[in-house]
Amino acid sequence: MTHTQTVSLDLGDILRKRIDECAKWKRDISIPKDLRQELEKRLAEGESWDNWSELSEEENKLLSDALFSRSLGRFLEAKEKFVIPEDVLSSIEVEIFLLGREPIELTLAYQDFYAYQFLDMLNDNVRRALMIRNVFSKKSVPEEVKLACAEAYRCFLYGLNTASIVLCRAIVEASLKLALKLEVGTLETLNEFAHTKAKLISSDTYRKIDTVRKETNRYAHRVSQGKEPPGKKTLNILGLTQDILRDLSASGGQK
Repeated sequence: MTHTQTVSLDLGDILRKRIDECAKWKRDISIPKDLRQELEKRLAEGESWDNWSELSEEENKLLSDALFSRSLGRFLEAKEKFVIPEDVLSSIEVEIFLLGREPIELTLAYQDFYAYQFLDMLNDNVRRALMIRNVFSKKSVPEEVKLACAEAYRCFLYGLNTASIVLCRAIVEASLKLALKLEVGTLETLNEFAHTKAKLISSDTYRKIDTVRKETNRYAHRVSQGKEPPGKKTLNILGLTQDILRDLSASGGQK
């Protein structure tokens, strides 16, 4: 009798399976209901948990790993919001540091947490990379803004749309300053000067720059409303930024 085995060819599935096997930080670990209820009861009564003698070695390890994973996950997720609530901090102190975790164990757990996070985003990153693969050709990017171009690109890959378009605005402004050999000026005044006085850019390029200015202003001010630019809008601004860099290069405004 012949047995067939289904093997996933998706790299994300392969990596996730390997991390599941080796991880110190267990994302999906769960505590049996009866053990969890006993834990909640004891903690509610003010009793600290420290290897209850009546539990088996296996139960103690499960409880320790589950508390550690839950606390570290909450802590790292809270860090991304710039605010760590007091209940999370107290949870960390009791459930991680007071349990005597070694620094190397915390380091490995951090690796596991961010490895899972990367895998969760992998397919979306690839999808966005395929959308943006032609942005920013080498010959039309001034050396001084290459790093910002790379950051704007990576921000889009990771779905950080507001950060991506704000960087696009900075790239356009910096490129105009370089082309005009100026160190100061807002994007609006630089655009006007480059078009009407320096005659450096065409009316079409002027409109592209003005569109980038207005769109980035609009979405930057929407942060207070908890809104961010859609992916298509971000991609459009990235494309306009690329066009502007090419136009400046063609006009002789860039080396």
